[in-house]
Amino acid sequence: MEKKQRAFCRECSKFKRYYTKEYCSFAKAAEGYCLFHKKTVSVISSCEQWSDERVPPCSKKWMAKKQLENIRRNLTELRQILEEEDN
Repeated sequence: MEKKQRAFCRECSKFKRYYTKEYCSFAKAAEGYCLFHKKTVSVISSCEQWSDERVPPCSKKWMAKKQLENIRRNLTELRQILEEEDN
């Protein structure tokens, strides 16, 4: 008989951990928000809806580059507007 390994909420893609503000950093809380159940759960909880579908790091890098390009474009437009006002 196969023994099924328990999957904790802290490793689920639908779990978003809470953080607390400390003096110079943020500390991980023992709870988080479950996007599936729409409620606060413990990091060591588990359920049948556990999922490990995470965004691959290469996609995160691509999304960051795209956002930086949008920011650069917006700053360029803002600079042009400010230069036109000065003239």
